[in-house]
Amino acid sequence: MSAHESHDDIAARLYLQAVLPAMEELARVSPRAQTLIAGWDCSVEFAVAGLGGAAVTFKDGMVSVLRERCREAVISLWFASSRQVVNQFAGGGFSLPLPRRGILRLASLWRFHRVGKILEEELEQHPRLLLSVALGSLGPLIEHDAKARELMRDCPAGVAEFGVPTSGLFGWVEWRNGEVRWGRGRAAAAEVMVHFRDEQIALAALRGELDEWAAIGAGDLVVRGLVPLAEALGVVMERAECYVVRRAGKKTRMADGG
Repeated sequence: MSAHESHDDIAARLYLQAVLPAMEELARVSPRAQTLIAGWDCSVEFAVAGLGGAAVTFKDGMVSVLRERCREAVISLWFASSRQVVNQFAGGGFSLPLPRRGILRLASLWRFHRVGKILEEELEQHPRLLLSVALGSLGPLIEHDAKARELMRDCPAGVAEFGVPTSGLFGWVEWRNGEVRWGRGRAAAAEVMVHFRDEQIALAALRGELDEWAAIGAGDLVVRGLVPLAEALGVVMERAECYVVRRAGKKTRMADGG
């Protein structure tokens, strides 16, 4: 871990840059969320002392997440510390942010809170949501987690595609020149492909419950191409469990390396 980033700082970055963006996918897979955001036009900013922030926009039944603050947001929530952000997402301790704008928009604040609770409750049920979180976690981890940086130090450059061909669920990661980019959908070209037989197999893998060697032997998991790239990215994704609370299966490990 860098001298400038505490455990809470890295955890807050993961919640804002990896977990929060999963709301975009939640709007596609959750009927509960779809009902709640239908016809809702609103934007909510997260502003965090020393860390910048993020913003969520709801419009026409869709959700978009910015990885930075949005001063035009109708509602602005100010967090005085990274620990407040962690508590907000993990549900532990004092987390009440200071509404700097939109304090009287009680209906919108309540609705946003409900969307957040739905994400919390359904995150572990949908491989589309977990894949989004896993891919989104790579950037903050590689940039700020010392062990993640070390894992990627000798990793070959290239593009890795992760997906479930039978359901059209795909995401990709590009690692090049010490930087990582990711996106949803198929990769234009990939040095390695990691494909799961179906969404249940993908869900088990993303939860850390899959016996990968047995899955490969059974044809449930297929890895083709530059295997060292896929392996390194997979191990870095697992580092997120040192910082982010899991609602099913394993809980957070503390940042002694876990």
